[in-house]
Amino acid sequence: MIDIKLIRENPELVRESLRRRLKDGRQVDSLLELDAGWREFKKQADELRARRNEISEKINEAKKRKQNVEGLLREARNIPVKFRKKKPS
Repeated sequence: MIDIKLIRENPELVRESLRRRLKDGRQVDSLLELDAGWREFKKQADELRARRNEISEKINEAKKRKQNVEGLLREARNIPVKFRKKKPS
């Protein structure tokens, strides 16, 4: 198995290796596109999780101060919806 880091850093080397074995080197480009899509999806998912954690902390602080938390709760409920809408490309 080839490490994805090697493919990211040296795609031409991997392409040439595939060509020498009489295989099509264009698969490397497809793999790199999929990898870029996955990395973007993961970044967005991580940002949503961080926002959810931030909101949870604010909700806890607001409840301790006996403040209204409806707006924060509404935002927290929308995060899973946003997460489901995001798909790896």
